[in-house]
Amino acid sequence: MKSKEDYWERLFTGYERSGLSQEDFCHAQGIPIEKFKYQWRKKFGSRSNKPKSQTGF
Repeated sequence: MKSKEDYWERLFTGYERSGLSQEDFCHAQGIPIEKFKYQWRKKFGSRSNKPKSQTGF
């Protein structure tokens, strides 16, 4: 089981470093977007795919 977890962890790290949208990243990697989104939600819950910048006052 650990190898699957490692696979997705490496994939998510690559996605976050890529600067691409989830759709573009998945297309470039040849993976179905729905599978990526499912695994993303499984790992991160409902957290958005990119952190929003905070505005300070």
